[in-house]
Amino acid sequence: MEERDGGRPLGQHRLIAVAGSSSGAGKSTGSAPRAERLGARLLTEDDLLGDGLFGAFDRALGDNADAVEPLLDAARALVGVVAASSQRWVTDALLPGAFWLAGRYDRERVTAAAARLAEVLAPTAPLLVYLAGDAEALFARAVAQRGAAWPDRVVGWTGRWPLPYYPGPPVIDVPSLVRLYAWLDAETRAVLAAWPLPTVVLDARQPVDALVARVLETG
Repeated sequence: MEERDGGRPLGQHRLIAVAGSSSGAGKSTGSAPRAERLGARLLTEDDLLGDGLFGAFDRALGDNADAVEPLLDAARALVGVVAASSQRWVTDALLPGAFWLAGRYDRERVTAAAARLAEVLAPTAPLLVYLAGDAEALFARAVAQRGAAWPDRVVGWTGRWPLPYYPGPPVIDVPSLVRLYAWLDAETRAVLAAWPLPTVVLDARQPVDALVARVLETG
C-alpha cells in the first residue's frame, strides 16, 4: 500500500472518492458496504450522473467536447452538497477524473486539470482511495461478475472513445481493451504522483472488510 495522508485524521475527511484502475477493481460492487462501514452517504456513479452533478461532464465526454470545465463545475456542485450536510460522503468512480481525461488530452493538460480539481475539492478535506491491480486479472473478475455478454458491450462502448493521445492500438477486442486499461492506470498514477491531496493506493484484490480497515487506518 502507498499512502500520502498528510497526517490528517480520517474523521476530518468529509469526502472519500473511490476510483479504480480497471473494470473489476471493485469500485461499484464494494461501494455500498464500504460506505456503510465508514458511516458515510454513498453517491454511486449512476447517482452522480443521474442527478445532474456530473451529467454535463458525461455529455461532454460523449460529444467529444471540452470535458475539463464540466468536471470542475460538477465538483463545485458536489462540494456544495457536502458542505450543506453533516455527513461524510463516498463517491464512486468519477473522481479524480484522470481515467476519463487521459488519452483525450495530453498528460500535461490532465495533470493541470487534476490540480485545479484538487483546489475545488479542498474544502471537503477529501481522501482519494485508488483501487489498483493487474488490468487483465481485474477485467476477468468483472466478466465473472457480469456475465459472458458484458465484454462485447464494453469493448463496443470504449472503442468509440476519442483518444488522440493514446499510443496503443484501437480498442476492438478484449486484449486491446485490457491494454488501454493498463495504460490508463499508468497515466492515472502519474497524475496522482502530483496530486496534492491525501491519497491511498490499495490492492483491489483485498476483500471489502480489509479495504475498509486500511482506509480507517489512514491518518
